[in-house]
Amino acid sequence: MNMAQVKEFVALEIEKKASEAKTKDLTQQLATLEALIIPQMVADGAQAVTVDGRHLSIVQSLYAGPVDGDKDGVIDALKSVDDTACFVAEAYSPQKLTAYVRELANEVKAACKQDGRLFDLDAVRAALPPALAGVIKIAFVDKLRSNKA
Repeated sequence: MNMAQVKEFVALEIEKKASEAKTKDLTQQLATLEALIIPQMVADGAQAVTVDGRHLSIVQSLYAGPVDGDKDGVIDALKSVDDTACFVAEAYSPQKLTAYVRELANEVKAACKQDGRLFDLDAVRAALPPALAGVIKIAFVDKLRSNKA
């Protein structure tokens, strides 16, 4: 094994974590300042200001979402209006599908170990309900994981 590459990977990962932490801190500082600056600009009647070569302007955005988190109510309402029925689509959650397959794979792995069988993609695919087995792809993906020692 090339330890120089391993050390470089670890050094880059440490640098990435530090950069992510700094970015998170900067984002929080910017949000705090934004909350202070916008009311000042509005009070002064200034829609925009240029400072140190940067042009800052107030941009108003509009967002819509469910009242009290009632997504089902929004879905039902959207379906009932001709102009908005097209907003609602049949879908599934890729994260939930992956979690389901992982849980099933863990059960298959335990059974394979107990029975002395090979644990592989074919074993997992065989455990899937037939309707799913023919329409989803599954794969093992190897990634390096590093934790603070």
